[in-house]
Amino acid sequence: MTRRQRWKTALACAALFGASSYAQAATIDLVATADGFVFVNTSSGLPGVPGSVSLGQLTDETQNVIPGQELRSVYEFDLPVLSDTITSATFLGTVVGNSAPPATLSFFGYSGNGTIDAADAVQLSNSVGSTTVGTASSLSPVAISVPLTASFVQSLGSGFLGLTTTVGSPETVLVASLISSATVKPTLRLETAGTSTPGTPGTPTPVPEPGTMLLLGSGLIGAASRKLLRSTCGN
Repeated sequence: MTRRQRWKTALACAALFGASSYAQAATIDLVATADGFVFVNTSSGLPGVPGSVSLGQLTDETQNVIPGQELRSVYEFDLPVLSDTITSATFLGTVVGNSAPPATLSFFGYSGNGTIDAADAVQLSNSVGSTTVGTASSLSPVAISVPLTASFVQSLGSGFLGLTTTVGSPETVLVASLISSATVKPTLRLETAGTSTPGTPGTPTPVPEPGTMLLLGSGLIGAASRKLLRSTCGN
């Protein structure tokens, strides 16, 4: 075997073994399966205990609080089957209205079922994130990125993540819904520790990372060099 052949063989082997053993982190974006708002009558003076509840969906999902009533937005996400640890979870959305900036938008997590139910509005036992929203309008929308508790999302497995959002009094915050024309619709972004192949249910959209192209290139080098390995290793 010549020196040139040895060099090619070593390069091909390194590419083959490197491609098979390297774990690449993954980013998965999940657009909400369902969203809506829930009207809660809190005239009893006990927030979260509805006197009457009604459902709805608007172009802009509303969170607001006025004496005796509250509007809360609800989102549900169909989680994929993942074998890796979720290292971060983030809610992405677009705020298109804020009556009293700055406003605090709070997120509460629950185990959902893929639809928006009246009972979802009172799922406030698991606080999973919050953010401060500044001035926003339909003419000057503001993108928000809200870190959520990754361990809570992980605990739901491949079920549905439900998120109920609230604001304080007398704030009103409008978040673009699934039926809006906003560029960023309600989205859950998951970061995992290594490469996972999301399964059914769910329609995740992997976000490519720079290392992906290196792995792909290594795999192609390995495939192209198999013939060379067979011919040279026998010499």
